[in-house]
Amino acid sequence: METGSKPGKADPGKAGGELRPPREDGQGSGFGDIANGKKRPIPVLAIGCLYIATGALGLVFHWRDFERQPFFSESLWIIPIESIAAVAGAALLRGHNWARWLAIVWIAFHVVLSAFHPWPELAAHSAFFAAIAFFLFRPNARRYFRGAVPKAPGP
Repeated sequence: METGSKPGKADPGKAGGELRPPREDGQGSGFGDIANGKKRPIPVLAIGCLYIATGALGLVFHWRDFERQPFFSESLWIIPIESIAAVAGAALLRGHNWARWLAIVWIAFHVVLSAFHPWPELAAHSAFFAAIAFFLFRPNARRYFRGAVPKAPGP
């Protein structure tokens, strides 16, 4: 490794852009980099960003309804539900194990809600549920959410 270069980044001077090891302090060096000392799987990155976007856009959309009718029953529970999606997405990106369970509960809640709507909505939410569960519980995602394994004390 060359002097002055940042660890954990691809070295453009080397053939193939070889990756250097992550920093010792466990901090990531890029968008899809590491959390808890582990490389973030691409599906986790995509699902986390999807949850953040869904939560943020849902808040913006439903906030207008809340301003028009502040104590309308739907507005009161939709705002916290959308906030939970954004929190789950951000925590997924940070590698918190509880976040994948929150993400599953959030989409399962929507599957139950969509059972009272036309069947295509139920089918879409069910497919999202299956895909999210599949990707968040694959072996590489489980390793990522397990967190950094503490190092044994050396001699």
